[in-house]
Amino acid sequence: MPYAYTCLDCGTTTEPVDERDDAKAARTKHRAENHDGYAPKSDAITEVEASGDGCSLILFLISAAAAAAAVLGHGAPIA
Repeated sequence: MPYAYTCLDCGTTTEPVDERDDAKAARTKHRAENHDGYAPKSDAITEVEASGDGCSLILFLISAAAAAAAVLGHGAPIA
């Protein structure tokens, strides 16, 4: 399961990473760069949903293009 670091004080969330240790490293770096090395009032490392591989976006774009073509009369109507 992927992990992400979130600092609520700054409103920052890292991109998901596969290893918890990578999220901890992101937390340490963020604290050093933004909080003089101290822990902010509200931060956490959480498990996040795995992101898709982009197939949903591709299928959406194909469907949108087909619908637009049908509306414009440049393709078969969508059933």
